[in-house]
This record gives sequence, C-alpha cells and structure tokens, in this order.
Amino acid sequence: MKDAKKTKKELLEELAGLRAESDSIKSRLAAAEGKLQTERRRFCDFLDCLPVFAYLQAPDYSIRYANRYFKRLYGDPGKRPCYEVIWNRSAPCDECPTFRVFETGKPEVWESHHPADGRAYRAYDFPFTDSDGTQLVLEISLDLTESRRAEESLRNTESFFRTILEDLPDMICRWRPGGEITFVNENFCRYFGKSAEVLVGNNFLPYICVDSGGCSKKGTGGFSVESPLEYSEKKAVGPGGTVRWLECVTRALFGGDGEIKEFQSIGHDITARKNAEEENSRLQAQLMQSQKMEAVGTLAGGIAHDFNNIITVVKSLTELVISKVGTDDPLYRYLRPINESSKRAINLVQQLLLFSRNKPIDMATIDLNGAAAELLGMLEHIISEDILIETDFMYDLWKIKADKGRVEQIITNMAVNSSESMPHGGAVTIRTENAALNEDQCRTIEGAFPGKFVCLTVEDTGTGIDSSVLKRIYEPFFTTKSKNSGMGLAVVYGIVKEHHGWINVSSVPGSGTVFKVYLPAIDDEESREAGRLLKRPVKGGGKRVLLVEDEKWVRKSTAMVLAENGYEVFEAADAEKALSLFYREKGRFDIVISDVVMPGRSGLQLVNPLMDINPKVPILLCSGHLDDKSQLSQIIKRGLAYIQKPYEIPELLGAIEDTINRN
Repeated sequence: MKDAKKTKKELLEELAGLRAESDSIKSRLAAAEGKLQTERRRFCDFLDCLPVFAYLQAPDYSIRYANRYFKRLYGDPGKRPCYEVIWNRSAPCDECPTFRVFETGKPEVWESHHPADGRAYRAYDFPFTDSDGTQLVLEISLDLTESRRAEESLRNTESFFRTILEDLPDMICRWRPGGEITFVNENFCRYFGKSAEVLVGNNFLPYICVDSGGCSKKGTGGFSVESPLEYSEKKAVGPGGTVRWLECVTRALFGGDGEIKEFQSIGHDITARKNAEEENSRLQAQLMQSQKMEAVGTLAGGIAHDFNNIITVVKSLTELVISKVGTDDPLYRYLRPINESSKRAINLVQQLLLFSRNKPIDMATIDLNGAAAELLGMLEHIISEDILIETDFMYDLWKIKADKGRVEQIITNMAVNSSESMPHGGAVTIRTENAALNEDQCRTIEGAFPGKFVCLTVEDTGTGIDSSVLKRIYEPFFTTKSKNSGMGLAVVYGIVKEHHGWINVSSVPGSGTVFKVYLPAIDDEESREAGRLLKRPVKGGGKRVLLVEDEKWVRKSTAMVLAENGYEVFEAADAEKALSLFYREKGRFDIVISDVVMPGRSGLQLVNPLMDINPKVPILLCSGHLDDKSQLSQIIKRGLAYIQKPYEIPELLGAIEDTINRN
C-alpha cells in the first residue's frame, strides 16, 4: 500500500514539473503571439505601401482595417460598416459582391464608380482568416480610370488614321477573302499596266504576293472588328513582269453579321527605298554593333575599376600576412586559398579591361601552357556541356613575351568560335608546341618567317568552313552566325599581329577546322633574366614615398605594404592634399605614387604642379582602369612610369625601384 501511494515530496516534485511545463507553454505561446503580431504588422505595412486602396471587412460589414490609400479617400473608418463609410448608405447594398465571398468562400471580381472621387475601380475580394480565427474579406481596388481614358483615346486615334488612309492618292484595291478583285482605282491600274475591266473579277493575290509567304501575315482569318488593319511590305509584279516592293495597309471590312466581306489594300511603291536600305544595311549593322560593343566596353571598364580596387586590398594584405606567417603556420592553409582566388579574380578583371580596350599593353614573359590551363575552368562554363575540351600541352615549352590578357583573349575567342561550329556537340583540342622554322619551312607556311616560335593550335570537330568564307573570317563584323558579333576572330587577328606573329587556318566542310597561331619565343637567357627581375628582393631603406589614392583601403593597404618593406610613407586622399603635403615637405620625396582616376584633379593633372616644386621627383602612376584612351596616350607620350592595378607586392616594389633608378 505504501508503494502504491506517492509521498508528499513526490507529489510536490510532480507539481513543480507541471508548473515548469506550463510556464514553458506560456512562454512559447507568447513568442508565437509576438511573431504573429510582427507578421501582421508587416502585412499591414505592405498594404500601406500599395498604390491602391485595401481594407478588411467582417461579416457584420464593419471595416476592421484600412490602408493609407483608403484613409486618404474616406478617412479613418473606425469600425463602421463599409456601406456607410464608402457608399454613404444606411443599409447594406443589394447583391453585395463582397458579402458573397462570406457565403461562397470564393474570390469575387467586380467594377464600380466610387462616390469619393468619381473614378472607375475594379475590386478584387478574397477570403481572409484573421489571427483569432475570424473570417474576413480582403478587398483590393485598382483604379481603371486612366486605362479607360487611354482606350477611348486609342479608338479615336484609330478612327482618325483610318479616315486619312481611305483618301490616300495611292494604289487602292478591294478584294474578297478568296482573292477576287472587286474594285481598283486608276493608280492601281497604271501601276500594273492593266485596265479595271481586266483586273476586276481576277485574283488579287498573284499581283501582290510574290515571295511574301502569303498575302497577309495574319491570314484572312486573323482580322477582327477590334483589329481590322495590317501594315506590311510586299513584293509585287509590276509592268513588264518586274518585281517591285510595295508598302501596304490592308483593312478587313466586316458585314453586319461580324464576318469579313472584303479587304481593302492601300499601297505605294517603295522599291527605291528598299534598294537603298539593302545597300546601307551592312554599314548600319556595323555601326550599331560598334556602338554596342563600345557601350559594353565602357561598362566593363567601369566594373573592372571598382573590382581592381577591391582586389588590390585583398591581394596586398593577404600577401603581406603570408610573408609574415610562413608556410608552416596553421593560418597559411586559410590564407593560400584567399591568395589563389584573388589571382583568379585578377585574371577575370584583366579580361574585362581587355574587352573595354582601356588596358595598356603589358608585355611580360608568359608560359603559354600555364595561361591556357588557367582558362580551362572559365571555358567549361561558357562552352556548351556537350562539347569536350581536350588539351595536349608540350612539356618544356618555350616562353613568349606577350601581354597575358591578350593571349588569354586569343585562346578564349578561338575556343568559343570553334564551339559555335558544333551545334550538336563535339570536341575542341587546345595544343601547344615549339616550332623552329628555317627559310625552306617558311615557304610552305603562309605568313611565316624564320625563327623560334611557340605554336598554339585550336582544333575542332565541327562543320568546317567553306573556302569562300575562309577568305573573310578575319574581317570585322563578318559572321555566318545570327547571334555572333563577327568580332571574335578579327580581335584574334589584331592581337596576333600586335605580337609580331601570324595565324593560319585550314578547314574542310564537314571535317572540322584547325587554327594555328605562331608567336615569337624568347631565348633561355632572356627568360631567366625576366625571372630574376621578378624574384629580386627589394627593400625601401627608409626612402620617402608620397602615396596619393582616393580609395581609403587601397591607400591604407598599400601604405602598410610599403612600410613593411622599409619605406617611409606619407598618405594623401586626393591631389589637393598631396600638393599641400608636397609643398610642406618642400618636395623632399624619393618617389610619388599616384592613382590616375580620382575625384577632382586627376593623377595626370597632379604631375606638373609636383614637378614645378621638384622637377627631379620620380612619379609612378597606377590605375585599375583609365577613363579614356587619351589618358594612356599622355602617360606614354610623357614617358611616365605606370603600373596596372591590381599588382602583386614584388611587382609594385620592383616598379618603385625601377622608377627611382630611371630618374
């Protein structure tokens, strides 16, 4: 018996447990209620932002909520019934559409003119359950007044132009849906060289529908009372059987039963205009494409500028930290992916700058195998999945001296061009090899000259290129593809010539195409010297640097890098602060490093005032993107040192010392 009964202590513990559970439930309920209230506020805020009036109505017609637009029209409804607030009535409306929602549980859509402003509205009523379970109706009303006015204006405009077209002194012909002519005017007879007696009763279509794919784009069944007109250009058989172009307006004429009884066509000869359009179409297409590419290039350059500043900070600080922690530090495994990713980002930005055509030529020693390998990931994303990219890179490939961004553009453009010749899939092979050519070998290779070269081959299994097309593939804007700009291979050709190389192509229709690009190789000693220059240690030794940069974190990160490498850095956020600091220090700086593109006075505009104070001060300009090509030409013309953002630390330090030593 004792075991069957719970002790007082056990009962108290059980009671405490129940109380704790009750408190937990209350707490959860309070949290849920708070969340519900938050969502309700959000819902109400959303309705308040709508440019339409909305309210919630209860089954007793009282308005439980009204948004801001509603209150602007009718004032605060309190909880008064809708028929009183909106319609100024003392009793509910007969056949109230809103109340039907309570009865059927289905949405209603209806239209009315509201007494508050006399405008036409379309109301949408939806069933709505409040948080306490109350069944409500949400009504949202859209203003149709302007739409109705626009429709009326359109009808008046159509009537106006229809009247004008009926009186045009052009060729006019009426014909039945089957094509039988019922009426022609004198201009129509003169144009086609036949009398009205001959034309009336004959079929209209052979005169007006030469190679037009049918007389009407709509077809005779495509007209309606609401849409009776069609404007078109058609080929017609003129006097002597010559084919002419006509601009036509065709109208369907309806009977009282709503069926089409006749068509009326009004036209005039536009052959001279069409010939002129065809003659100029190629030039117009080229101009439009050029303008589009210029606009996209400008956009790409602007994006690249901002990205370069961001990447400069990430890259500089990451390299700085890596140089301090060492490869055996636990942090190194986190820093290395950041550094590698920033390198990939730099490559992408260089592509943008190259496309914008505002990237200065930056000749450097390039490993073509490495450049091609870095592009594979990007190529796999821009080329169709049913096309396989294969590589055949030669071991111990000679180095070339080239602009890496432009070399990457060559590979990208040729790979994309090859992929477009394989609509049903295939394979693109990218191959590299050394080529030492003598005079005898050059006689068999078009455009070749003796020397050592690196040969880049891009081969595909596509449809091939016809011999007549091969002659024009490097022409700007020439393309056989509807969605292609026609600039891809033209850009490749220009870059190859810019690097003193040549390009050959061989193709057989149905058997694929092979492009071979030859770029001059550099000798081993030149390659080793370039490597030594990149790896040489540089320390500032207390040299004084004036750093001018408007982007705060680019300036701060660069200053930290320079300070860590032994330079004494003075920072200026713009040209005016730089001049003030330069004047205060009496021009005693070993070098000035300035961004080119800055608010107010640019880096180029800063050069002369600095040299007026100290004519011998070395100046190193840098930028992620030059606003226009004239800036680059001025830098080159004046012989100023320049470095492209984002830069690696050794590259920056080397450029500083080279600039100082040159001066």
